[in-house]
Amino acid sequence: MSFDLLALQLLLASGMRLSIPIAYAALGETISQKSGMLNLSLTAMMTAGAFAAVIGSDRSGNAWIGILFGIAAGVLVASIQAGVSIYLQASQVLVGLALHIAVLGATATAWRGIRHGLFIVDMVVPLKIPILSDIPVLGPVLFEQRPLVYLLYFLIPLVAIVLKNTYIGLAIQAAGEAPQAADSAGVAVNQVRFFSVLVCGGLAGLAGGYMSVGELGTFSDGMIAGRGWIAIAAVIFGRWAPVKVAAASFVFGLSDAVRFALPHRGVDVPPQLLIILPYVVALLAMAGLSGGARGPAWLTRPFKRST
Repeated sequence: MSFDLLALQLLLASGMRLSIPIAYAALGETISQKSGMLNLSLTAMMTAGAFAAVIGSDRSGNAWIGILFGIAAGVLVASIQAGVSIYLQASQVLVGLALHIAVLGATATAWRGIRHGLFIVDMVVPLKIPILSDIPVLGPVLFEQRPLVYLLYFLIPLVAIVLKNTYIGLAIQAAGEAPQAADSAGVAVNQVRFFSVLVCGGLAGLAGGYMSVGELGTFSDGMIAGRGWIAIAAVIFGRWAPVKVAAASFVFGLSDAVRFALPHRGVDVPPQLLIILPYVVALLAMAGLSGGARGPAWLTRPFKRST
């Protein structure tokens, strides 16, 4: 393989790894926003998941148990977001921002109190798929990954099918587009919304667990680095369609990989510009390519049954 092809392969592989947590969180946020619920606490859910996954992996000695801890932590944060926003009718935006600040502060404080040395834990190891991994260039990129990556391959079309062709999917969409009509048809709108936010929390917690137990083997303050915001941008950029949202996540992950690749290629770019590159790409994509995109009609709007 030539040097240029090898460099391309390494760049794509890095972009794939960096896009996975964004894609998981964005997929969950797609489901939630389809029901009318916006989660600005997405980064908080991912952070809680990353923190809990390390604790679970360390205490059990098993990375997969750590992942389950991460999912549970994401669901816990999501239950607070959903409960306060839905049943107390508080602003989804304000609740999300409050949780964002609270969880990031709580996990940072707790980590400083319990960490010992590097706190390296058991990790999820890559799994090579025979034959498929031998495909030139793309084989190693797609099929020499951790099992959670392969799970995402199945989850993306599954979510698309469920949202479009099943009763629960149609109920989720009705809760976000026409909740009053859905209520008249017998759909428990607020329960559907609560369920959707919990699913989002579980996937966001899984995304955080993937980063800490799947990639790094430890936890650190700010390790999520605003990827929750990028995931929300991916949802809008992908126009609330699961496959397009996943593609947008890869674009943002690839832009993150570029900032690591450029210095190794001898390109002299100020480090400050490299750090903000993924966020600049997200803003440009939102501004230039998402014009006319319309979210669910009742997004961020609380629903209260008329008596």
